[in-house]
Amino acid sequence: MSRLQPSAASDAFRKLCTLNSQRFEVENKLIPPNNLLYHYTTAEGLKGIIEDHEIWATSAYYLNDSAEVAYGCKIVTEALVSWLLKRNPSDKSFAVAMAEMLRTIFSRDLSDASAHRPVFLACFCENDNLLSQWRFYGQAGGYSIGLAVPMPQVGVPPTMIPEPVIYTSKWAKVVYNKAEQLTRCQATLEGTLAALMPPEVGNDILSQNQEGIFGVKRFLAIIADILLDEVVAFKDQAFEVENEWRIVVRPRELYKQGTDDGGKTPVPLYFRASNGFIVPYVKMLPTKNHHTKLPIVSVRNGPTLDKSNAALSVNMLMQKNGYSRVAVTGSDITARL
Repeated sequence: MSRLQPSAASDAFRKLCTLNSQRFEVENKLIPPNNLLYHYTTAEGLKGIIEDHEIWATSAYYLNDSAEVAYGCKIVTEALVSWLLKRNPSDKSFAVAMAEMLRTIFSRDLSDASAHRPVFLACFCENDNLLSQWRFYGQAGGYSIGLAVPMPQVGVPPTMIPEPVIYTSKWAKVVYNKAEQLTRCQATLEGTLAALMPPEVGNDILSQNQEGIFGVKRFLAIIADILLDEVVAFKDQAFEVENEWRIVVRPRELYKQGTDDGGKTPVPLYFRASNGFIVPYVKMLPTKNHHTKLPIVSVRNGPTLDKSNAALSVNMLMQKNGYSRVAVTGSDITARL
């Protein structure tokens, strides 16, 4: 019969919680220039954001570059293979078995239905006048919306939160350098799998109910969960000019909300049509302390739009919806799109 308080397994669990908290502390020290980030969107998107006071976080599997999730999974898999190759072939420890299970998960690609995990992203840039972004919108124009983004810290509440109460949001600065991506994954693996190395830990976990709080499936879910935050922060170096940041919205094993009722309340999930696909998304809403308004400080229209006419209508839109002191400007880029 398994013990009510399994000491070795619970100790490993605490170590994983501590490691995850330390990772968040390091990441929260990253601050965008002037605490401002810019969200590029269409005229229709701008209208919806201002009138409805919400930003959509799109399913990671339906981004403009559909290969992004697969790319991140490939990096994690490569790091797992490297970690396993460093082990002695005779090593039959629980940590090695866990690494093999993780490799199977990430080798499948998380967009596979059997491995699917809900992940939603809202994307931002450090630059509000980026030629590559304007080119994406072409002759249809486009807008960059500047938002004040205080990074998570004690005493400073977030400006936006996910509508689904069982999801948590986290800012991530995108990493483009492959060597850095692998280093981050390897450091995460060294930290998490080290907690499972002692034989007594593996024996204790295996003696538990697989579905229990200290069972095999829970430990597998926690480490996969930690690695998933790495997956969605990686992009190919070809996109480096974007200097992208993301709000990553998803359920997290170690940050379950107090309002989690075990799935009885449906997650508020929405759908839009794009490029022939039905695209799922969730909403990011302003926190109550920001009086139901998003922290918008500027709007810039793209170079294919007439600056005077665009500024006039945007100012009217902002005023009507209660957004004052918002700087409205146009792009001075003259390059042909």
